[in-house]
Amino acid sequence: MIWAFESPEVHRFEHLSYPLRFRLDLTGWRISRADWQGLSLDARQALTRAARDADDPSFVSCLRGLVATAQPCPPVDAARYDDPRPVADLLQTVDVTLTPEVWQKLPSCGRFALTRLSASPDNLGRILLALSQDW
Repeated sequence: MIWAFESPEVHRFEHLSYPLRFRLDLTGWRISRADWQGLSLDARQALTRAARDADDPSFVSCLRGLVATAQPCPPVDAARYDDPRPVADLLQTVDVTLTPEVWQKLPSCGRFALTRLSASPDNLGRILLALSQDW
């Protein structure tokens, strides 16, 4: 899965999508950008598809089968991305209010993506686009 608000590099499979990054975090795996770019396009597309379903147990086996250099790391708790404040604070700079209802309707992977995007004010347009999409 690749969302419309993701960078052009993600759409060209040069960088990892947010759903894929989220799945890697949750399952405790890391792939370097160089290793990602060293995979065939088919392998990158397969991993991106496998990351789509958070409950799919085949993700880790797909990852291990395609990326011999994937490194285990401590898994991240999805609750880490439940705090809307980083996103809400950035949105307030353009007089947009992020309501708790809107935040809670987002899938955990969406909250992950928006939290990561909110680290840079340059991503404000992408956050606004993300909030306008049908989750």
